[in-house]
Amino acid sequence: MPHPVLPFSSYGIDDKDIVSYEHAKAKALKSSPSTKTFSVQVVALRTQHHVLIKDRPVRIVDLTVSRCACKNRGKMHIVGIDIFTRKKLEDVTPVKASISAPILVSAEYTLLNIDGPILNLLTKGDELKDDVNVPGGDLGASLMAAFREGKELRVKTLSALAEEHVVAYEEVGD
Repeated sequence: MPHPVLPFSSYGIDDKDIVSYEHAKAKALKSSPSTKTFSVQVVALRTQHHVLIKDRPVRIVDLTVSRCACKNRGKMHIVGIDIFTRKKLEDVTPVKASISAPILVSAEYTLLNIDGPILNLLTKGDELKDDVNVPGGDLGASLMAAFREGKELRVKTLSALAEEHVVAYEEVGD
């Protein structure tokens, strides 16, 4: 699959030297399976990729390349939405630079109890887990209501860096 959509040769970057986002992630995980982030070339980014802006994991929603007056000094304007807080974050970085991207991990747990703001969860390996908070907003309200109704629930979480948040839940079928 041809990688660059934008012609970066005018910025002094040869298209064949660009390492894809997926390849950079695979290489980082192969060299260090427990890594929480990896480095990716800015020119390899596309919308829907995840990067760190202001030390927050974001999903890219917009990328814009601008050319500075200086030769070969293009800048990439990155707009992303924080995957946990849903806040919009922006960054401007040289197209020749690299940027950190988070390793995202999704998991499913059985909900055992809600103890104040903490969810008591059971892993697939039958281990107890109690370090995930009840999500805020409508998701948290509907999760708590379903639990109060006595429904058996499975929660889906997404983690990046040292944060883990519930992103969805479902009723366990009999």
